[in-house]
Amino acid sequence: MILLAMLVFVVEYSHHVIRAPGHQSKEQICTRITSL
Repeated sequence: MILLAMLVFVVEYSHHVIRAPGHQSKEQICTRITSL
């Protein structure tokens, strides 16, 4: 159960990091600016 959760977390995290240099980072920056 815990291992499965960790596996999903790692997959989601790695996928997020891989897509970070793309438009995802721009959306995050916009979100941070609007949150400020």
